[in-house]
Amino acid sequence: MKGSIKKNGLAILRIQKWVEAILWRKFINEGDVGAKQALFSIYQSLARKIAKEQYFKRLRQNVERIEIEQLAYEGLLEAIGKFDPRRSGHFKGYARRRIAGNIADGIAAISEVNRQIRTRHKIEQERLRSISLAQKGQDETALEQLAKLATGLAFGLMLEGTCFYGDDTEDERQPNAYDSLVWKEAIQRLETEVEKLPEKQAVILKQYYGHGVKFSQIAELMGLSKGRISQLHGEALQSLRKRLGRF
Repeated sequence: MKGSIKKNGLAILRIQKWVEAILWRKFINEGDVGAKQALFSIYQSLARKIAKEQYFKRLRQNVERIEIEQLAYEGLLEAIGKFDPRRSGHFKGYARRRIAGNIADGIAAISEVNRQIRTRHKIEQERLRSISLAQKGQDETALEQLAKLATGLAFGLMLEGTCFYGDDTEDERQPNAYDSLVWKEAIQRLETEVEKLPEKQAVILKQYYGHGVKFSQIAELMGLSKGRISQLHGEALQSLRKRLGRF
């Protein structure tokens, strides 16, 4: 039995290496955006792990964890863009050096002023702009537009609490007042509707809310402009609002 398990494990490992080799070939030779996204997803947990390690090493430097995670994602994107499997050997070691280096450089470049303007405030402003962009040109009263903005922000908070994004830090979260049956049912319904969205919109919501990837990084990952990502984000929230109605 143990021998069978070991054999199956080796077979799975070989398949994973084979799939990854195909992805690298498609990305490097054809510039396939889908292959790039798949490679990013494969190594996203590595970036988060390195970010977590660096965060606890740098607690006295007064840098927020989300800032370090975003620096890690930048390093991962840079590593994917510059890696050549024919020359550089194993990507994991290559990426680890790039990610750790980008975190170190990024922290060194953060000024005292930037540290005072916390990332959470920037994220909320980005959400407001993207939701407003999706509603631009519609014949609505100011009160109706404000209600949609509030609904969009509420969806943002709910999406951050969904479980199917695979956040490897989930075990650190403590139970809170939202852990009720009604809230869980609402989250499950939201998860179902997100999966029904167009692929690009679903990817944006998962990366943005599930992993804290910035719009500029998602734009690079998907080969689109930051403005287009912002627009698709707003359209996705607007679509969810129409489908789900008021909670």
